[in-house]
Amino acid sequence: MELSITHQNEQQHRHFSSWWFLFSPFLWLVLMMFTNELSAKTYSTDKNQKNGPNKDRSQTGGSSINQAPPAALPGLNADPHIAFFEGKYFIYPTTDDGNIDYWSSTSFRCWSSENLKDWKNEGIILDLPRDITWAKDKAWAPCIAGANGKYYFYFSAGQQIGVAESDRPQGPFKDALGKPLVNKDSYDTQVIDPMVFTDDDQVSYLYFGSGNLNVVKLNSNMISFDASSVKKISSVPFAEGMFVFKRRGIYYLMFSRFGTDSPDYSVWYATSTSPFGPFILAANNPVLRQKGIIKGTGHNSVIQIPGRDEWVIAYHRFRIPNGNGFHRETCLSPMRFDDNGQIHKVDVFDTIPSQTATPPETKLQAPDKGVLPGLRKLMDIYLRDPSICRGGDHWWYLTGTINPPEGIQVWKSKDLISWESLGIVWKPGNSPWHKPYLQQGRPLWAPEIHFIRGTFWLTYSMPGWDANDPSRFNPANSGCGLLKSTSGKPEGPYSDVQPDERLGDEIDASLFQDDDDSVYYLWHSGKIAKMKPDMSGLAEPYHWLKPAVADPDPQHHSGLCPKIFGKDSLTHIGYEGVFMFKSNGLYYLCGSDRGEGGRYSCYISTSRSIYGPYSKRYEALPYCGHNMFFQDDNAHRWSTFFGQDGIPWHEQPGILPVTIGADNIVCSGKKK
Repeated sequence: MELSITHQNEQQHRHFSSWWFLFSPFLWLVLMMFTNELSAKTYSTDKNQKNGPNKDRSQTGGSSINQAPPAALPGLNADPHIAFFEGKYFIYPTTDDGNIDYWSSTSFRCWSSENLKDWKNEGIILDLPRDITWAKDKAWAPCIAGANGKYYFYFSAGQQIGVAESDRPQGPFKDALGKPLVNKDSYDTQVIDPMVFTDDDQVSYLYFGSGNLNVVKLNSNMISFDASSVKKISSVPFAEGMFVFKRRGIYYLMFSRFGTDSPDYSVWYATSTSPFGPFILAANNPVLRQKGIIKGTGHNSVIQIPGRDEWVIAYHRFRIPNGNGFHRETCLSPMRFDDNGQIHKVDVFDTIPSQTATPPETKLQAPDKGVLPGLRKLMDIYLRDPSICRGGDHWWYLTGTINPPEGIQVWKSKDLISWESLGIVWKPGNSPWHKPYLQQGRPLWAPEIHFIRGTFWLTYSMPGWDANDPSRFNPANSGCGLLKSTSGKPEGPYSDVQPDERLGDEIDASLFQDDDDSVYYLWHSGKIAKMKPDMSGLAEPYHWLKPAVADPDPQHHSGLCPKIFGKDSLTHIGYEGVFMFKSNGLYYLCGSDRGEGGRYSCYISTSRSIYGPYSKRYEALPYCGHNMFFQDDNAHRWSTFFGQDGIPWHEQPGILPVTIGADNIVCSGKKK
């Protein structure tokens, strides 16, 4: 983080810092004059060349090479770690406290934003003298990770690494161990600059060091590791400030070279197919470096805009004007990739757009512009609310709401590409509870297909009727049921497990099978009940699963919500389309609601317990409402899709690749 690659211990660095301070006015004057002249000459030479996506923004209305864009955060902040939690962006930096001859900060702050433009100072989240017993200063280069329903804050203090925890991303944080996680001088490196990367399988890795880079797999508690398994990564010319992320199956290791106090401080990267390496240095390094009046660009982190293949790089530069390695400010710039996954050189004069407005891509009529990467249509037929499962015969099976909605139709496929219809496998009417619905001409909605305990199951729903006024739709009088294939085959025949009365009130039923083989029936906007062992009915009254924090913004809710929940009830996962899946011990509660601009989207909350409490919900997949999730043979996760909003098509079945990234956030993304 803070020390030059040549400064291997505090004593050496202090000696250098004192020397620099004594002579800095003259040296910096000469250096700045020479560097600015050289940079201006370089810009003058290159500005008319064609540089593709990295052409100088001063030629296209951006900042000129002598007029830098403003810093993202006010004041002096360095080593920024950017993250996305609970629908907000966060930056966790080192605070430069104004001491000109050393980095002597004693506390950490964090900043939050809903749009990457307007940042709120959340205050001090960890104060070393107050909260830590084993270090009092050198509060440097933090990072954060979410797991186990908590947030884990890793930080440098006294040239050791600690870990603190909190229930909130904005803290306050409490020392988790009462001692360092990594002790000073315990490895052949300066023990600073922690970075935690969580892979798709939710296994987390701790990277740390300056001069030499080390990596170790964290235990599931996130606050311990096997010291004997620490490995050194020696395949890159590493100095400090590493950051690891994964895109399309490739691990990217970014790091800084040269001294923090050098104008040449810059960001390099390497790639690997393993979080342990070996990492291969990219040919186009460095990808972030000084330009014009912008000096000392380094110690970066990276974030993907949720749901899109758009990336932002956070880094620090020397303060403008009169900054240096001790007076730094945090900046954000777009980071782009070519078709081969190579990172383009970052233009430090480029700026990022605000994320509050609906991004232009969401208005496009094509799935290849970033909103729904990898989305593909399954068939050119009308089908809403599609559901897919894998049978015991290794075929894929598909169902959904057909038109006219006279029953349940099923299709099968070997490869998720070519589909064959099995016809309508069941029609309502034989169960006594169907009678009032059929009398009022109510349709059959949103069937789902599941293969559980050696046979196929179909959930189904029938919308409400009002006994006093049959012409009115009343969701409270809706019903849903469950069918079992008595033959074990997807074509049936099917019998209603509870023919005399509805299994659940409301609509949109689903099934969830937990790791212990227990099966749960879900419906409506998060109602759930455990089923009897033979699945012949519910074994308990239902629980209503709701996010612990309400979402009061009316732009995030359907106009039906006040009618369904009451005008003051905005605590729900969605007003329909409930679904649940589990990944690495975490329950994902999914529902459908209206996002900004009226888009019909999939919202998600998570919990470590099936009955909650569940986290604040977030819009995981825009335009993907009333979806469900499944995994293919390669453990790649997919969402179903049907185009409620006509983007990119209308009411036809499709599938969309999705990923569960670090922090357990679900977003769309291509699969290799």
